[in-house]
Amino acid sequence: MSAPQPAPVAGRRRHVGSDAPGLHLQRLAAGGGRFLADERAEGELHLVVVRSREPHARIAVDAGRARAAAGVRAVLTGADVRDATEPMGLLWRAPIQAQAPTWCLAGDRVRYVGEPIAAVIADDAYLAEDAAELVEVAYEPLPLAVEPADALADGAPRLYDGWPDNVFGRTRFEAGDAAAAIAAADVVVKGRYESGRVAGLPLETRGVRAVWDVAGRSLTLWSSTQSPNQVRASLAATLRIDETRVRVLCPDVGGAFGNKACPTVEETLVAFAARATARPVRWIEDRPEAFVATVHGRGTAVELELGLRRDGTIAGIRATVVLDCGATPYMVGLGTGVVTAAMVIGPYRIEEAETELVAVVTNKTPIGAYRGFGHPEATFAIERALDEGAR
Repeated sequence: MSAPQPAPVAGRRRHVGSDAPGLHLQRLAAGGGRFLADERAEGELHLVVVRSREPHARIAVDAGRARAAAGVRAVLTGADVRDATEPMGLLWRAPIQAQAPTWCLAGDRVRYVGEPIAAVIADDAYLAEDAAELVEVAYEPLPLAVEPADALADGAPRLYDGWPDNVFGRTRFEAGDAAAAIAAADVVVKGRYESGRVAGLPLETRGVRAVWDVAGRSLTLWSSTQSPNQVRASLAATLRIDETRVRVLCPDVGGAFGNKACPTVEETLVAFAARATARPVRWIEDRPEAFVATVHGRGTAVELELGLRRDGTIAGIRATVVLDCGATPYMVGLGTGVVTAAMVIGPYRIEEAETELVAVVTNKTPIGAYRGFGHPEATFAIERALDEGAR
């Protein structure tokens, strides 16, 4: 029997359709959380993603043995989804960005370890895992560009054949004459300030569940996400259906930290698999998978030159921000780098400033949002330089 609820207080807004904040915390503290993996639908199938084991290669996929395995209902490859879906769209759309289309499954080329190659859908997770081992992928390794310096070097292997180089985008912010101000400064500090890549580790890994109506025209999808409305818009675009026919639900989320802030390829993949099998489908990411499949954070280097006067005022600043976007910047694009380049002056009065962003693709897991979205990288650079200048 549920406990009686307190009567609403006159003049106070009620929380409609959700727990009041206090009751919500009590429910979670008492073990009453309901996370995506806790829920199941009758007849729900399990999806396992076959991911690239090479950072850059041409591939050929043979799923014949997997399709014949016990309990397997379908095996999807890039050829199955390419003509029936659209590539993921960027949340940060800007004309300075190059085009790097990313589908929910790779075609004939992979660009990072962990890139989805095939999806095995079976009666339970164990059968799906076993069958995934039977998917045969032939790799023809291609030259690598692992670090931004490698990708920017003359003659570097290009990740996208239609690009002139590996630069995903550039932009600048300018005010006054920074070069002249620094040249006239009493003290000049120069440094390279790196914020290495990090992998966010929420207690709950990502997960997706999807089911279509009987006619296969309307989709209901559950996702451990921070942004259900963005997921809804993305699914409508990638699956070529009207947004009014997509419903996205978000259960309790066991941590996110920005890693779950944007739509992901797995949401499109699970929804597509549910339509292809005419059954509910679920995918729950495991921890080793998360290290290469969930977007990373940071991956930024700031080359900074700071001019100071003897009275402690800042004469000018110049900075170049190099963002390692990873292989397929399909989520936030160069958004975190734009924020770093714009915010590297910090809260200080600097009238002579010049900052440039160079966003580069490399053969690594894509970069996304994580704890501050570009601000910590900028703060680290300017504060470290000021400490050195003050000394």
